[in-house]
Amino acid sequence: MSNFDKILNKKYLKIILMLLCGVIGIFLLVSGDGGVFGKNDDVDKPECELPSAEEYEEQVEKKIVRLCSSVKGVDNVSAVVTLGGGYNAIYAQQSQASSGGYRNEFVLVGGGTNEEPLLIGYKPPDIAGIGIICTMGSDEYVKCEIISLVSAALGISPSKIYVATAKK
Repeated sequence: MSNFDKILNKKYLKIILMLLCGVIGIFLLVSGDGGVFGKNDDVDKPECELPSAEEYEEQVEKKIVRLCSSVKGVDNVSAVVTLGGGYNAIYAQQSQASSGGYRNEFVLVGGGTNEEPLLIGYKPPDIAGIGIICTMGSDEYVKCEIISLVSAALGISPSKIYVATAKK
């Protein structure tokens, strides 16, 4: 074997050793106790800035007032929203094939005793009912238009919306 072949073999050996060290390093980083997917006690989880239930109610009420005020023949709008609960957490899920079909399981992050489901967001509180008072004359068509508009805008059943004519 020539000197060139010996040098070439040493270079390949160094490259192979460097690649092996890199793979081992990545493995330790990912699976070890303080690795990316291991313990995460000192990692700050981003806090979601959600409005309180009362603030959410107010936001929906203002949206309703803006919508209804833009309808022809409607003035002096006020609205009251009643919520049917609070925010609901939404967790990531994955489907797993099983003997009886499919079953959903939560996607878990962390490791060991710190394993927890992956939070992906929050569903806003359900709207239990809406009361709207406005001046609109006694026009039933306008009343139906308001109910349809609010129902479509908020994605709720028209049966949850009541519109009354305000005092003059």
